[in-house]
Amino acid sequence: MNNMIPSKFSTVDRLSRLTRIKLTSSEKKRFSKELTKFSESEFLKRSLSCRPVSHPAGLVNSFRSKGTKPTLSQREALRNSKSTKKGYFKTEPELTFPQYEQ
Repeated sequence: MNNMIPSKFSTVDRLSRLTRIKLTSSEKKRFSKELTKFSESEFLKRSLSCRPVSHPAGLVNSFRSKGTKPTLSQREALRNSKSTKKGYFKTEPELTFPQYEQ
C-alpha cells in the first residue's frame, strides 16, 4: 500500500524545486537530517500549538458587490487627454538619457 505521508527526502526535493536550488545527493541527505531534527524540536511543537495570527483590520471576505459595470469606450477615455497618437495616450518618456538625445 502506498504511504501518503511524504518522506523527509521527498520534502527536501520539493523544497529544492520550489526554491530552484539544485542539490547534490549528499546535500539532500544532510538537509534531510536537519529537517528531521527541526521537525522534532520543541520550537516547532510550540509554534504549531499557537493560534494563527488574524488580519489586523479584521476584514473577512471583503469583495466587491456582484456584477460588472460598463467600461469607457476608447473615444471616451481619450476625450480629455492633452495628446493622443493612433488611439493611445501620448506621454513624455519616463526616463531620459542625455547622451542619446539629439
